[in-house]
Amino acid sequence: MGKKTKVKDSDSDELSGSEIPSNFKVKQRPVLDFKIVIVQDEADSREYCWSKLWAGPGRSTKRKFCIICGCPANYTCVSCAKHKPFGFERNFCSIRCQTVHNEADCGKPIDMTHW
Repeated sequence: MGKKTKVKDSDSDELSGSEIPSNFKVKQRPVLDFKIVIVQDEADSREYCWSKLWAGPGRSTKRKFCIICGCPANYTCVSCAKHKPFGFERNFCSIRCQTVHNEADCGKPIDMTHW
């Protein structure tokens, strides 16, 4: 058996693999800031833009979810409600989730950077 020679197709790229010349330059896109792109998009479109639309707060009451499992919560921790600012109450759905909450983070400060 003889050696296989590489056959060049006319359809293949002329610059492939290690055959790229040293003076070959690649076009690079300019780095864009996202805020500039949004402003340009708003200026270009005279109609509604996605950044201008706002639905506002919902009409229904705010739903409460269990801090442990994420299920809909029916109960609020009384000790956390006393010590936390308004809106940072800890809710739970069952006695099992309440015991986990009491052991883990009841009465501890909220670390908002963690979320």
